[in-house]
Amino acid sequence: METTQSQSGKYEPNVGSFITYDEIRQVIKRGDLIEIWRSLIESLRPGYKHWVICESIDDQGVIWCYHVTSLTKTDLLKVYVKYEPLIDILAKKDRTKGWDVCRINNQEQEAHKTGLIARPLDQVFEELRTLVDQKVEYDFNRRNCEYYCMLWRYGKGWSTQVEVIESKVLEPAAKIGLWVAGVGMLISPYILIGGIAFLTPIMLYEENKSKFLFKPIFERVAYGLGLRPKRPKA
Repeated sequence: METTQSQSGKYEPNVGSFITYDEIRQVIKRGDLIEIWRSLIESLRPGYKHWVICESIDDQGVIWCYHVTSLTKTDLLKVYVKYEPLIDILAKKDRTKGWDVCRINNQEQEAHKTGLIARPLDQVFEELRTLVDQKVEYDFNRRNCEYYCMLWRYGKGWSTQVEVIESKVLEPAAKIGLWVAGVGMLISPYILIGGIAFLTPIMLYEENKSKFLFKPIFERVAYGLGLRPKRPKA
């Protein structure tokens, strides 16, 4: 059974710049995970990417992929497993012409941290063929497209783009809020109230992760502070 690993033979990130469809056709391999910088998602949720897994490249050079996606723009949380050409997936969804850019990102280093290795590809795609057009559980903050691609490839799902926003924005913000509230208890009730007010949206976010309440606010703060990757050059 076939598995894939970076050409270096080591557990390296092996992640380069975002490139065009014609460029990725020259390097893509069966089982590779593809990270897509989708312009529509970027406008709504800065830093988020779409993810797919490459199943095959046919005789005409068409790259076929599995991914989870919504069927309508009005219900983004109702998603299904689909099997589609990468060129169709890359087509811009924001009423502009052209295609989004992408890159291979197998997250081998992240998997290696937890002792995971790529599953046999024959097994992966045999399972995926039975899931096509089936609805799956989905939310932006946990079971998103990245989560499912990791689940398929490694047998365990995760989402690094969620972990980044929580570790670099929410955790420091919570510490600041607790510090302000603590100072307020000693100095002034007004400062105490300010600290509590600062913590309120963070606590509400923790209670409503699946509904992504307040999340876009923190994402845009992180984006503005340079904690999220900048838009790539096409």
